[in-house]
Amino acid sequence: ENAARGYQWESIQPQGHLLPGIAQISFAMYQRVAQGDGGESFGTGATQSRSDRINDKLAAFVWILAAVFTARWTNFYKQIWGGDDINRGLLHLGVLGIGINVSFVLYLTVYLPKVKGLADSSAWSVYCPKVIPSMTVTSILTFLILVRSFWPLWGFLSPLILGIQCMGGLMLLHFVPAFP
Repeated sequence: ENAARGYQWESIQPQGHLLPGIAQISFAMYQRVAQGDGGESFGTGATQSRSDRINDKLAAFVWILAAVFTARWTNFYKQIWGGDDINRGLLHLGVLGIGINVSFVLYLTVYLPKVKGLADSSAWSVYCPKVIPSMTVTSILTFLILVRSFWPLWGFLSPLILGIQCMGGLMLLHFVPAFP
């Protein structure tokens, strides 16, 4: 199927030993190789049909509606600003984690393309290989900290409520226009 889209996978064998005196373990790394006229990559809107793009927008809109409904049903924002049951220290730590992740996202999507000229996201793994794993760890820890901060208020519903809010916020990005 990937060959039909104009891509093939090429096996690359690493050279040298990791530790002297120990037999080298052979493994294959894979790299995407463009075939044909190129210019397109996986997951771009140019390769999706119109119905697929509309379906994606509808799914994003449903998540946003679910987040709005959940926020209204739970008084989410009133609880954040003035709720007495919330663990405020952990809430502030969770907001700090969100700020760190936003900084990572701005670094990858604004600073690297506009200032450094790295417009292709495939260069991230070479230029800044630890940013994506750092974002992943920060996101997981932030979510767990936020769940713990809201636990006295909503109990076992805290992960569900926060998960819906996170998905709704993430799906808002479907409706942000792309700037050249």
